[in-house]
Amino acid sequence: FAPSYTLQGGTAIIPIQGTLVAAEPQWWFPYFGYQSTYQVRDWVEQAVADSNVRQILLYVDSPGGMTSGIADCADVIFAARGQK
Repeated sequence: FAPSYTLQGGTAIIPIQGTLVAAEPQWWFPYFGYQSTYQVRDWVEQAVADSNVRQILLYVDSPGGMTSGIADCADVIFAARGQK
């Protein structure tokens, strides 16, 4: 799988690219333009736990996708708002 995020000057840049799907990430997702909401959630949690990260930037290039899984992902992102 692709790295969770890149760190530039204390900013974690999390790439969200492709159609969002609520499924465990698969090796073939990037080849077909899919992005797991579970993976995005995990990446945000990793960035929050990383003491080198001062802020988080979500770099989104997505046409949208499944609605299931989005609320859980949004909850994690919202919780990170007060920490980073």
